[in-house]
Amino acid sequence: MLNAEGPVVGRDCEIVDCRIGRFTEVGEGTRMLNSSLGDYSYVERYGDIANAEIGKFANIARGKK
Repeated sequence: MLNAEGPVVGRDCEIVDCRIGRFTEVGEGTRMLNSSLGDYSYVERYGDIANAEIGKFANIARGKK
């Protein structure tokens, strides 16, 4: 369940040097490097994000796998 205490992070994620806001979710298998994810945002499963600033209320879908 999403909350202000911290992000919901799926299994097998790799998150390095990132700031993740409140009420956020990072889907299973996602890789994040040197990035920020604003409040109320989420990343779909197997996302791949590097060197990015993602604002509030953003929804990031995955690419083809």
